[in-house]
Amino acid sequence: MGQKENTGLIENSDKKLSRGRRLIFSMISILLPFFLLFIVEILLRISGFGYDFSLFVENAENKQFYSMNQKVGIKYFTIEDNATTGNIELFRKQKADNTVRIFILGASTALGWPYNHNGSFHRMLQYRLQLAFPNKDFEIINTSLTAVCSYTLYDFAKQLKPYQPDAVLIYAGHNEYYGALGVGSSSKLGSNVAFVRLLMNLRELRIVQAFSRLINSFRSKESVSLNRNENLMRRMTEESKIAFKSVIYEAGIEQYQRNLSDLLTCLRKENIPIFISTLVSNERDQRPMESGFLNEKDSAQLYKLFLKAESEYKSGDLDVATISLEELNKKDCGYAMSYYYLGQIAYKKNDFLKAKKYFFLAKEYDMLRFRAPEAINKIILDESKSKGCTLVDSKKAFENYSPNSIVDSTLILEHLHPNLKGYSIIADMFYKAILENGIISEKPEGRDSSFSWQQMPLTNFDTIYGKISILLLKEKWPFYEKMPAEDPKRIKSYEEEIAGSFAVQQIKWAEAMNMLYSNFINKKEYEHALPIMKGLILEYPTNYNFIFEAGKLSENLNLTETAMNYFQQAFKSNPDENNAKKLMINLLKLDKPLEAMKYIDFLMKKNSGTDFKPMKNAVEQLIILQKELAINLSDVQLLNQIALIYAQIGNFQIAEKYINQILEISPLNAEAIKLKEDLRKR
Repeated sequence: MGQKENTGLIENSDKKLSRGRRLIFSMISILLPFFLLFIVEILLRISGFGYDFSLFVENAENKQFYSMNQKVGIKYFTIEDNATTGNIELFRKQKADNTVRIFILGASTALGWPYNHNGSFHRMLQYRLQLAFPNKDFEIINTSLTAVCSYTLYDFAKQLKPYQPDAVLIYAGHNEYYGALGVGSSSKLGSNVAFVRLLMNLRELRIVQAFSRLINSFRSKESVSLNRNENLMRRMTEESKIAFKSVIYEAGIEQYQRNLSDLLTCLRKENIPIFISTLVSNERDQRPMESGFLNEKDSAQLYKLFLKAESEYKSGDLDVATISLEELNKKDCGYAMSYYYLGQIAYKKNDFLKAKKYFFLAKEYDMLRFRAPEAINKIILDESKSKGCTLVDSKKAFENYSPNSIVDSTLILEHLHPNLKGYSIIADMFYKAILENGIISEKPEGRDSSFSWQQMPLTNFDTIYGKISILLLKEKWPFYEKMPAEDPKRIKSYEEEIAGSFAVQQIKWAEAMNMLYSNFINKKEYEHALPIMKGLILEYPTNYNFIFEAGKLSENLNLTETAMNYFQQAFKSNPDENNAKKLMINLLKLDKPLEAMKYIDFLMKKNSGTDFKPMKNAVEQLIILQKELAINLSDVQLLNQIALIYAQIGNFQIAEKYINQILEISPLNAEAIKLKEDLRKR
C-alpha cells in the first residue's frame, strides 16, 4: 500500500516537471526568433552594414566639431535614391560661453532653395546677427532637408537637447502631402501617425534596412531609370489629386497638427525657446496646378460650363466671363481655375479685396497640394499660442511688401520659394523676434539698422544660378514651361558660364567660388572678390585662411575698420605674428595707439627677428601725447608732435589728419605747413 502511494507521488512529480519543461520550451520557442534577430542585428552592425541615423556626427575633417549626418535623410525615404542631404555646418562639441547656438527645422524653403548657401534666410540672419553683435559667436545650424514633412522635423527635434540650443527656428508645412512619409507621397508608410512613427523608428534597425534594400533590388532597372529622369516633385507625388476637405486632405492636416504639437511640446519641456513662422506662397502669379470638381458625378456638365466661361475670359469679355464663372461657383464645384480667373478679372478692375479672396480660394482648391492650405497656418497660429512659442508672421510681412497686399512673383520665384528679397524678409522677421524675445541679453553694438539682402556677400552668380534653377524646374512636371530661347549672338559673362555649370551639377559650389574669386583677383577687381571671400567665411567659419584673406582684401579697398575686424577674428583663431602685425598696422591707421600696443608687445615677446623697439617707443610717445591732448584739444604743439611721429612711422594719412586739424586752428603754422609739403613729396 505504501509502495503504491510513493509511486503515485513520483508520477505526479513527473507530470508537474513535464508541465514546467513545456513552459520553458514554449518560452524558448517564442524568444528564440527574437534572440536570433538580435544576433543578426549585432553582426550587421559589427560588419558595418547599413546606416547610423543620428542627426549629428563627429566631423570627419575636424574632430572638435559636430556636423549634420549626411545619411540621416535615408531614414525617411522608402526609395533611397530619392533621399536628400542637408548642409554641413560645423558647431563645437564644447559650446563656448560666448556662443549663441540656433537650430533651424524645415525643408527646401528653410534651406534657401534655389540659392541655398548664403542666399538662405538662416545665413542672412547669421550675417546680420554677427554685424549687430560683433563680440558674440553665432552658430546657426540648418537641419532642413528638401522634400521632408513634419515627421522628419519631429524626429529631429527629439534629438536637439544634448546639443544645448539657445533657440529653435521653424519654417515648415508646405510638404505635408508630398514630402517623405506624407499622406500623398510615393514615400508614405500609412496615414496613422503612431504607426508611421513606429515604422520610421524601426528603419534604424540594420535588419529593416537590409529588408528594404532587398525589396528595392526587385524594382526593375527600367522603372528606376524612368524615376530618375523625373524631377523630385514628380518622383515624390503619388496622389496628384487631393480634393479640398477630402479624407486624404484631412489626414494631412491631422498629421501636421499631431507632429507639430508633439514637436513643440518636446522642445518646451526642455525650456528651449521656439520661433515658428507662418507660411508664404505665390497666390496671384501661380495658377492652380490641378483643378477638379468636388462633385465627380456632375463633372462633365460642369466642365462644359467652365470651358464656356474660360473662352469668354480669354476673348476679353470680362463682364460676361465673371457672370459665367460666378454662376459655376454657386454650384459649389470647387474648380480652382475658375476662382483664379475671377481673381485676375478683379485685379484688372482694381478690386483688390475681391481679387485677394479669389486668389486665396484658387490656392485652397488647387488639388495638387504643393502649396500649404491655410489650415496649416491656422495650426501654426493655434499651436504657437497654446505652447508658448514666439510666432513669426512671415505671411503678413510678405503681404505688407507685396503690391496691393497680394503675394506674387515680386517676392516668390515660382509657387512657393522666395527670391533673395523674400528670404531677407523672413530673416528680418526672425531677427526682430529674437531681439524682442531676449535670447541675446546684450543690446546690438554694431551695425544693425536698415539691413537688406544687398548687404549680404552675394554676387551676380547667385541671382543667375537661382534663375537658371527655376527655368530648369519649370521645364518639367507640373509646370511644363518652355525655357526661353537664348540669343546666339549674346556673349555670356564669366559669372553666367560658372552659374550654368553649377546649375547642371558639372561643378560644385566651392569650386565655382574658387573660379570666380581667382577671376576677380587676376583682374584686380577686389570689390567683387571680397563678397566671394565673405561668403566662403559664412560657409566655412572655421577656416582661418579665408578670414585672413578677407582682411587683406579689405586693406586693398582701404576699408580699414573692416580689415581690422577680420584680422581680430583671425588672431582669435590663430594668434600668430602675421595677424598681430596686421592688427598693429590697422589700429594705427585708425589712430588707436593704445590698442596697437597690445600687439606690439605680443610681437616683441615672439622675438620674430624684427626690431619692434623703435615702433614701441614711437607708439608709447603717441599714447602719452594723446592723453595730454585730451586735456587741451587746441594745443598746436601737441598736435604737431603727434603728426610728426605718425609721419615718421609711415602713417601719412593720420599725420595729414592732425596737420589739417592744426591748420584749422592756426592756418599759418610753419611747422605744420612744412610737414604737409614733406608729405606731398613722398
